Amino acid sequence: MASNDMDLTTTAGMQNWLQQTYHLADKPHLEELAGGTANFVWRATGIELPGVKSTSLVIKHAEPFVAGARQWPFDVKRMTFEVEAMAFVNQHLGASQVRAPTVYAYYDEAKVLLMEDAGDQSENLKAFCSGTRPLPSDLLTRLGTSLGQFIGSLHTLGEHADEIKDRLHNHKALIMSKAVVYDRLPAVLNEFKVSDPEDIRAAGDYFGQLLLSQPKTLCMGDYWSGNILIPHPTDVSSPLLVVDWELSRIGQPGMDIGQFLAEAYCLHIYRQPIQDLLISFQHAYLKAYPACSKRDIQCALVHLGAHLMVWTPKTGWTDQEGAQQIVELGADYVRHAWIGDWPWFRTTPFVILVESLI
Repeated sequence: MASNDMDLTTTAGMQNWLQQTYHLADKPHLEELAGGTANFVWRATGIELPGVKSTSLVIKHAEPFVAGARQWPFDVKRMTFEVEAMAFVNQHLGASQVRAPTVYAYYDEAKVLLMEDAGDQSENLKAFCSGTRPLPSDLLTRLGTSLGQFIGSLHTLGEHADEIKDRLHNHKALIMSKAVVYDRLPAVLNEFKVSDPEDIRAAGDYFGQLLLSQPKTLCMGDYWSGNILIPHPTDVSSPLLVVDWELSRIGQPGMDIGQFLAEAYCLHIYRQPIQDLLISFQHAYLKAYPACSKRDIQCALVHLGAHLMVWTPKTGWTDQEGAQQIVELGADYVRHAWIGDWPWFRTTPFVILVESLI
């Protein structure tokens, strides 16, 4: 499981490993962090690393299974992909208002990653937008613009960076992404008795296979509000941190966009209106990724709808009646995107994506 017979899935085991690795006189203080399910994660204090000024850091450890569901296998190489992606992103996009955490150290044999801590006051975008305090329009616009520009710049960068394409052929991430969305559509169609399911099945089959067979550019792989950290929620001028890059890969850019917009849309309808974030995100993305094609847009909207169908009913957003409604709405998005009925999107929050197609 771990080097030197230390159980790195436990706080005590990780303390022992750190004390031995860094020759510490005392065991470091570790606070187990919640929020993710794939890895074992702590906030550490009391460790001094050469060249690192921060008084705290985040430690992640990977095992060949999902930490929160040990019966599910998950290749430990995911952490190598994560480190490669974060280092590459910060090398090329680190000066922007959105970036990845800085990697301080990575121990491949033990699968232990030490990286920048957003701080104990940090809040992810989902929690930030779920509060009772109304968020001002200019703030939402700024957030949407920064996040759209970042992921668009990432997709543009990936199309011209052959060196990262060689290092991020993360095929198992593609298989997993297909499994957790497109492969689950038939069961959702049956459970919620969705009418006229043929187009939904056809779209799911096509884009599921496209994901596996036609890689296009560097993708984050899990770009959603829960993986975007605001270090200082009372002062959002600090750069945002995008975390959990294990599913980064060379893939279809529309799937990054579809996932982000689906989860942001759930915030919009179930928590508080964030229309300005949705609109500014689309504008900024299309500007930052001029190579965005008609098929990329179609992929984004199909993926958005499929995500609403598969994930929203099962993740605490709404009750059973609401689940039926969001599944039917998601099916409408998939159906109209699949047949290319772009004028239908005029009355949706995603009209900006299809403006050039109408």
